[in-house]
Amino acid sequence: MVSVVAVAGIWFADTDVSWYQYLVAIIVANTYIGIAMVHNDIIDIEIDRINAPNRPLPAGKITRKQAWIYIVILFTIGTTAGLLLRLIEAIIIMLSSLTFSLLYNWKL
Repeated sequence: MVSVVAVAGIWFADTDVSWYQYLVAIIVANTYIGIAMVHNDIIDIEIDRINAPNRPLPAGKITRKQAWIYIVILFTIGTTAGLLLRLIEAIIIMLSSLTFSLLYNWKL
């Protein structure tokens, strides 16, 4: 779903965009949403132990350390892809959306 939103956003903003920019947008959107989801699982692990004990973290299938490593890998892939666009607007949107996602998981 996030890929469709990324493509639609580019399509409506500028129809003269190369396939490469669409691909980068899809990579960034998916890796950043992945970061937010894994981060949420780390934050909510105690709640998930009660409500969703079969999820990977509460079930012990992966450790918190492994989840953080996965976040770093996703961040590296997504940010590297986004920086390839060399568009300051894209970088601002990337980092602000990630910041708001992490803040939402943590405190909001």
